[in-house]
Amino acid sequence: MPGLFLILSIGAALIILVLAGPWRRARRRRRLAEGAFPAEWLSIMRLHLPVFDRLPDDVRTATLGAMKVFLAEKRFVGCKGLVVDDTMRIIIAAQACLLVARLGVQRYDSLRAILLYPHAFVAEHEHSDEAGVQTIEAKELGGESWPDGKIVLSWQDVREGLLAGDEAYNVVYHEFAHQLDQADGAADGAPPLSGIEDHEHWAEVLQAAYDQLVDDLEQGRATLIPPEGAENESEFFAVATEVFMDRARALRARHPVLYAQLRSFYGLDPAAWRAARESA
Repeated sequence: MPGLFLILSIGAALIILVLAGPWRRARRRRRLAEGAFPAEWLSIMRLHLPVFDRLPDDVRTATLGAMKVFLAEKRFVGCKGLVVDDTMRIIIAAQACLLVARLGVQRYDSLRAILLYPHAFVAEHEHSDEAGVQTIEAKELGGESWPDGKIVLSWQDVREGLLAGDEAYNVVYHEFAHQLDQADGAADGAPPLSGIEDHEHWAEVLQAAYDQLVDDLEQGRATLIPPEGAENESEFFAVATEVFMDRARALRARHPVLYAQLRSFYGLDPAAWRAARESA
């Protein structure tokens, strides 16, 4: 029976290798997260991302730890001749990792690369009408999230997001929210949640807010959430994330139920960060 024992031993070794993979990755990530954060990276963040001076200590620590893992694991690829430098990488990674400071950087496990263009880029998408006729639409974009593990960003739009102020325009928050949404394979405005009740409550709250946005736009009423959010539920979640992060107090005042749902999902309370700064 030596053949059987050989097969069993090979099988056992394969099982050990499979099980050891996640353990090794978790250990490596712990070591990365616990390592020193380069002083030059902190300087870039303080210069370009003033939000980090307003973060609670635990959120800042979690974000910095996630950034060290993120920057070690994700590739940044310059396109159309753009040379990606540390400033670009840090600005993008910091905002992406702030979103998952509570969720955990493993939420981006399926993401492999960030493609960075100097300016808006043209993307072609195939559409089918009700009659089944297919057309290809070319559209200029500032960002795009692909389900195959890539995010595409325009560096010009990333920079504009840093200067948007109360306009709540942030292509990094937007596209990384799409990446969170797509983690279960579907871009439907519902990122992976823990249970059926959570999904039901999420659907109820987000659908009500989405329907209100659509109705407000149809009736010509002013909206806090940009009109792009009315395109579909996936766009609504991404746009609502931008408003949640950049106009938190206004969102909490005008859409308290939506704000509470996003606060529960992200584990963040950005309206409190703003309040703490203003009362200081």
